[in-house]
Amino acid sequence: AVVSTQSTGEYGIVGSIVYLTNSIVMFGTCYLVVTKFGDIEGVLERLQQGTDILAGAPGLNFIVTLGLYKTLFPFRISLTGVGTWSIVRYYRCRKQKKL
Repeated sequence: AVVSTQSTGEYGIVGSIVYLTNSIVMFGTCYLVVTKFGDIEGVLERLQQGTDILAGAPGLNFIVTLGLYKTLFPFRISLTGVGTWSIVRYYRCRKQKKL
């Protein structure tokens, strides 16, 4: 808990902005991949799982996208950590050079 509070105070708004940006880009990318390259009905037919109920469902792409997006959470959180650290380090070095 101490590390979390310390890192929140140290990286604060930058971490939030990086996380939100990563999340928006990652969700958009997942949706693009699912809609352009995903054959959801074909996969359901091969698995023989509820194709009559889910076939042509209006929110099926969104549900699959959300599942893929949630599966990529460990990658997103590590990308946020590295991105936040890099951005804060860059601006701190830049600020010290101006002084």
